[in-house]
Amino acid sequence: MIRAARAVYFTALGLWVGGMATLAFVVAPTVFRTVKPRALAGSTFGAVLQSFGPMQIALGVLAALAVAVLMKGGDLRPRSGRLRLGVLLLMLLIACNAQFVLGPAIERERDSIVNFDSLPAGIPRRARFDSLHKWSVWLASISLLAGAGLLARSAATMKASDGP
Repeated sequence: MIRAARAVYFTALGLWVGGMATLAFVVAPTVFRTVKPRALAGSTFGAVLQSFGPMQIALGVLAALAVAVLMKGGDLRPRSGRLRLGVLLLMLLIACNAQFVLGPAIERERDSIVNFDSLPAGIPRRARFDSLHKWSVWLASISLLAGAGLLARSAATMKASDGP
């Protein structure tokens, strides 16, 4: 049971962090470089993020459940387990916010702006959009860094497996 929980934990966290990194460093730059106008690129990438959201949430729940099993089975010390659960909870809160609050708000703002690409940054509607977008990027960055740190720390400190 402990080996399975470890495998679920590392697989879920690895897929989650790897997915976020792929979106941030491969998909977003490619979409914004190749799709024109910029508003269409934003809509396209927004749709990708909305599609990835449920997967993030499911992976986060799986990773948290695996940590709970590892704590109950004595494979993780209480402090270490609580720390991991805390980081996972933070990441889950960010993912839920992006999926259900921030992402839809960004989409509404973008859709309300006619001629989005030609609207100057100082116009109030554009400023609201830019502010929401900055929050989104900032929170996603925190989640990615927290997840990568958790993955690295977990790999370095998790007890060795009990055989092949």
